[in-house]
Amino acid sequence: MGCACFAKSVPDGQHCVQAEAIVSRRSDRRASKPRRDQQAEHNRTQRQLVLRLKLICAFALMTAMIAGVALQWDRIFPVPAERQIAVYRTHDCACVGRWIRQLEEAGFVVEQFEPETLHPIRRSLHTPEQFTGCHVGKYLAYFIEGHVSASMLQRLASQRPAAVGVALEADVTRHASGSQDEENSAVLLLRDSGDSRRW
Repeated sequence: MGCACFAKSVPDGQHCVQAEAIVSRRSDRRASKPRRDQQAEHNRTQRQLVLRLKLICAFALMTAMIAGVALQWDRIFPVPAERQIAVYRTHDCACVGRWIRQLEEAGFVVEQFEPETLHPIRRSLHTPEQFTGCHVGKYLAYFIEGHVSASMLQRLASQRPAAVGVALEADVTRHASGSQDEENSAVLLLRDSGDSRRW
């Protein structure tokens, strides 16, 4: 008996074969759709993974570059000598902190050192023997004795006088009288010969 869905001019056996082929193709299309969806999802996941890996690599590279610049910052962007001051202090010095803060607020970069003793430092800076305070600074080629203001250091940098250092007059009179008035103290310019004058 032939299949009713086909024309009578087609043999019965051929009707069945064609019907089965159509059903098979439809089944193949229905089966291939999930496979295409799975492949598309797989491709999308792969693209997302590649993008994430690129972002991670870019972030790692940027972090390494920033770290490298930070480590070499002083070489790449050196601080001008006019803004650098080295301060040598004794372990029990309690007064230098306020002075350092004042200098830093004025834009100076202060590097602190705490040697066992200040005697070798003072000899190398040619400070007069009467200066035996708990700290001494080195600014450019000058020693700095006492809490010399930032404005006086800037003046020292601009004028570059022929001297070995500067000191507060109060630091000189303190050794003689035992008293000290830094707020109203004049600044002394000291020469290598040992003489000094108000500056």
